Amino acid sequence: MKRRQALKNIGLGFGTIALSPAVTTLFQTCQKAPSYTPMTFLEGKFEIIAELMELMIPESSVPSDLGISSDIKTIPGAKELKLPEFVDAYVHAVLPQEELELVLEAFDAFLKLSLSDSSKETISELTIEDLDAQLSKLLLPEDTPTPLQEMEPAKAFAHQLRSISVEAFKANEFIGEQILAYDPIPGKQVGCLDLKEATGGRIWSI
Repeated sequence: MKRRQALKNIGLGFGTIALSPAVTTLFQTCQKAPSYTPMTFLEGKFEIIAELMELMIPESSVPSDLGISSDIKTIPGAKELKLPEFVDAYVHAVLPQEELELVLEAFDAFLKLSLSDSSKETISELTIEDLDAQLSKLLLPEDTPTPLQEMEPAKAFAHQLRSISVEAFKANEFIGEQILAYDPIPGKQVGCLDLKEATGGRIWSI
């Protein structure tokens, strides 16, 4: 019972990114490496993580009303930005071993549910459609949101993976400097200013 409760409490650190010089270096290393060997999600599970993150953050067209440079035609997805590589390396480097094991167990719960719902036997048989259907079910908006600590492990994992994917996306150098509102040397603070007027509707880069 204690283990089950611990699984429900996963991700008190999994869904967030604490930026530091070391984490910034990790980001840059993952972006520049020509190849990557998974450290956390092994035995075909990294490929599943990559597909899930791409479903959450796919390549998309640039909105015409955000004032983004006309040279940028599309906003890259998670795979092109190498966000799965970063997340795999980040949780391996940052999470204590016990919490890392809980994250992996919660991911196994997600995979087990996906296999059951799709009538598949191995994760290599899971299709993009299977994974998309599982995310759609587990991330379905609720009239009364369930606290993370009360979610079943598979659902908690899906929510935390979405959270860390979004944070990794916003912390990515290209996204931060080219897509979000970016001011490397902020010089003033203006309160109560409409976001559309201040940045064209873009949120501020980290």
